[in-house]
Amino acid sequence: MPANVQSDDARILKEGLGVNLVRTSHYPQSKHFIDACDKSGLLVFTEIPGWQHVSKDEEWRKIVLQNVEEMILQNRNHPSIILWGVRINESNDDDELYEMTNNLARNLDPTRQTGGVRCFAGSRLLEDVYTYNDFNYRGNNEPLADVKKITRSKSSPYLVTEHNGHMFPTKRFDHEEKRIEHALRHFRVLNEMYGNDRISGAIGWCMSEAETKSAITVLPICSVLPSLRLMHTVHSRVNFPLWKFPRAWI
Repeated sequence: MPANVQSDDARILKEGLGVNLVRTSHYPQSKHFIDACDKSGLLVFTEIPGWQHVSKDEEWRKIVLQNVEEMILQNRNHPSIILWGVRINESNDDDELYEMTNNLARNLDPTRQTGGVRCFAGSRLLEDVYTYNDFNYRGNNEPLADVKKITRSKSSPYLVTEHNGHMFPTKRFDHEEKRIEHALRHFRVLNEMYGNDRISGAIGWCMSEAETKSAITVLPICSVLPSLRLMHTVHSRVNFPLWKFPRAWI
């Protein structure tokens, strides 16, 4: 994907959709996209690659640590990045592995916090921020899960890292009533987030078109985008206590 399209994605997110944080969907990103986020002031939560699978194989685990190191060494000069994702997306707890990834991240960059996206309640928190994919909302219940039922931690920052998406698959050519309901579901989650001081932000799945259960789901108010980039977007306070501040590395 050329640099101008990468930059255009950041512009759409910041100016078109009015979001303030993007989660880069657990795979390495183009430097052109991160550069554009730096220039526009769009905050970034970036992650190591992977989805759900965790292995006990020592070579595999070495690669995970290598991915953490490469992610941070390649990107720590970018002021837009506020959070390192050091856990395989939606994976089960693995204290041995994730103690190593967190320690490595903190040694390489003591100025930023770590996160690790999970999709189940009661996960052990080794990171600085409890990051959770919340697909609780079905249209007729509470838009977000009760934080106290998701994490045992009473003080750690809490960030919703996915919501809606496949829960209500919507195509851009669906009838107006369905598309309006799709948008309202996102707004109800945002209202719930804004009304809860315990939640730092809510990231919707996803920015661009993604095939979901034989349908196409797109972020509300965004009908056609020029890229198939799978990205997360967030309207949020992003108010988790940033006790570490990004700085340039020499």
